[in-house]
Amino acid sequence: EPDFAGYINSGGFVKPKLQCRYYISPENPQSIVDVLEPVLSDLNWTCSVDDEVGRDENLAPVTDYMGMPVARMKKMQDGRMEIDKPSLRVAPIFIWEAARKMVDHGPTLKYRGLVNRLDGITMFTKVGMLELIRERCIERDMPINFPPPWYPLAFVLPDDLEVWKKHAAAHPHKKWIYKPNGEAMGRGIILVDKITDVDSKERPFRTRCKNVEVFDPNEPPLAERDFAKYGVIQEYMVNPLLLENRKFAVRVYMLVARTKPFLSFHYNFGYIKRCGEFYDENKFQREDLFRHITNQEFQKKQDDFTTSDAAQLMSIESLDQYLREEYGIPAFRLNFWQQA
Repeated sequence: EPDFAGYINSGGFVKPKLQCRYYISPENPQSIVDVLEPVLSDLNWTCSVDDEVGRDENLAPVTDYMGMPVARMKKMQDGRMEIDKPSLRVAPIFIWEAARKMVDHGPTLKYRGLVNRLDGITMFTKVGMLELIRERCIERDMPINFPPPWYPLAFVLPDDLEVWKKHAAAHPHKKWIYKPNGEAMGRGIILVDKITDVDSKERPFRTRCKNVEVFDPNEPPLAERDFAKYGVIQEYMVNPLLLENRKFAVRVYMLVARTKPFLSFHYNFGYIKRCGEFYDENKFQREDLFRHITNQEFQKKQDDFTTSDAAQLMSIESLDQYLREEYGIPAFRLNFWQQA
């Protein structure tokens, strides 16, 4: 504690003996690591993968009138006085989690460290977002039907399995996409063309589920996939707007800085991610995932993706220009931010 107090109160002039540590969950895409690692390394921070971290609870900082640390003495059993040295066990002062909580945030938050997730907030999971939107439709001053026009029809599995089967049977032309709860980077996504892809007498849904805590990063991208214990199945939006005959998505970021009262910020610059293979709604099997999943960490698993034009990230401004020149669509960027 005094070691870091000296570092903070001196404005960084007095370097700490203990090295600052930060934690990046192994579930994060490499792009997150590439952004954070160079900046934090320049600050002499070191990455920690140790989840057994914390600080001794019996050591409180003692500082002088200048705010600098003062050695703390403690009396031993034989009457001698010794300097009470700080523990070498230090919690990460910065944690960047992915979809799942991998380490205890308590020690870091207690000492005013930074964590990119709010404990107990589930709105960033597939099921959590679905429930949040459903509640919002009902609780509005003027309630609207669920789902709203901008959100695809979705069902929670296994809770809504029979309801989904009834709807799918009545609309056999619809295609579906399954997304496991609390996942990212395209993991566990399954294309569903018919009810028997999910549930049948020969293979009930429960027998197709697998509780996967951590996915194998070396698993072949087109290997057979299991359903998760919990997830959502959404109506697949066919006939999307294409970019050079490829499906694309816009990635933007928002910071929830406070919940009560609510305060959030959105980052004014986003980027476009696109599929490596050309879109074809009539090709909707497991081997066609590269046509339908825009996630870049998944797309990178294609053998020739890094050398293709699709590997180049495009800005929203560039997309705005492309759509204006190729399709005559004006002011895409302005309309996009207004909708967002």
